[in-house]
Amino acid sequence: MPFSIRIDDAPPASGFDIGELILIDPVSGRRSSAQPNKRCYMVYVELSALLDQVLFSKTNNQIGAYKLPGGSEVKIDGKKNNVVLSFPDLVLTQSLNATLHDLREVMLLGLETLSREADPNDVMIQQLRDGIDSFAVS
Repeated sequence: MPFSIRIDDAPPASGFDIGELILIDPVSGRRSSAQPNKRCYMVYVELSALLDQVLFSKTNNQIGAYKLPGGSEVKIDGKKNNVVLSFPDLVLTQSLNATLHDLREVMLLGLETLSREADPNDVMIQQLRDGIDSFAVS
């Protein structure tokens, strides 16, 4: 999976934790540079929004882009079925289906963490569940 979540906030976990997505090259294992205390954001909120954008582009065969508050950009081409992930010091291109699969996996990990550590009434727990359930990768 080419994504990892880095959280800056101290426990307990919250769906509004500040952190960032980290990109990992699946071949070399190289990681994008972390931006601690610089340009971090509510990582689970942005993850849900990113998933929505990728799904929209795929469903509608459209070209789109999503810029994370930390400056990383995801360019989605629903017509060519590919995604370009541009993170600090690392750029990867992969298929839309692979990206959806990877986003689903990182959301599952986030959901697992929040279900274990966050308040059971944390609004992001249900939003992540809904996002995971909203699509099936073919």
